[in-house]
Amino acid sequence: MKVGVIGLGTIAQKAYLPMMMTEHPEVEWHLSTRNKEKLEVLGEKYRINAEQLHTDWEDLLDLDIDAVFIHTPTTTHAEIIRAMLEKRIAVFVDKPISDRLEETKELIKLSKKTNTLLMTGFNRRFAPRVKELKEIQNKNMIYFQKNQADQPTKASRYRIYDLMIHPIDTALHMVDGPVKIINTGIVGTKDALKRAWVMLESESANIMVSVNTESGARLETMEVQSPAATMRLENLTEFTKYDEFGIGIKTYGDWENTLLKRGFAPMIDAFLETVEISGENPVSLETVLQSHEVCEKILENAGF
Repeated sequence: MKVGVIGLGTIAQKAYLPMMMTEHPEVEWHLSTRNKEKLEVLGEKYRINAEQLHTDWEDLLDLDIDAVFIHTPTTTHAEIIRAMLEKRIAVFVDKPISDRLEETKELIKLSKKTNTLLMTGFNRRFAPRVKELKEIQNKNMIYFQKNQADQPTKASRYRIYDLMIHPIDTALHMVDGPVKIINTGIVGTKDALKRAWVMLESESANIMVSVNTESGARLETMEVQSPAATMRLENLTEFTKYDEFGIGIKTYGDWENTLLKRGFAPMIDAFLETVEISGENPVSLETVLQSHEVCEKILENAGF
């Protein structure tokens, strides 16, 4: 299998390349970035042949590759995704697909039209502890939040689609079926988001998702309540169960792989396996669209 990796920034280098290169030596990897020096350094680090290093992503279109991972800035996603799908090349893209809802809809439609895989990188869906939350029966209240210590200086559209989309998508992943938006809010301006929240309702559960960019701590919490117990997950690793018998805590050992704990390793595996067997999208386009629609509604209701 021949696979391209477009964009070699911090996320690609920390969360993707180590797993790709060590766990999937059977793949012929092609790396692409405009930064020639970075390309050469990474090529040497992972012992990739010079002919598999590209300063122009469009070179990949003529190499008969099977799939690409896209780790470029969000504003560049649409052009690259469109070009790949039109060539019937399977696509994995970091969230969001686009921070413009109509563009996201267009690309999802193209994926279906060309019958070509378009998978969005919602790694939390693949995190083992999140899977445990998902399996809880009779969920009735869901509280998810993702906070930053003191960074209230970035634009609302960027923050909603870059930061808040993660807890939104993961919370929606907890329930099956349609949801309706009850209330949304943003504190801040179009150019600087401080806090945001959305309240949703499914047939069986109420859902609250929030972000706070001036909370004093970088902290992500997920809480799922049911008649049997309340489960709380902190930073994807510390799992606490509260029930009539007391409190139970599960944590990972220091030796356990961070990319596994955060869902990156199983997500990469799932994409490559799907490409190889032409299987069903591990992150359905319908659920991806729903997450993007909620993000857009929060911005729309705030007049942004």
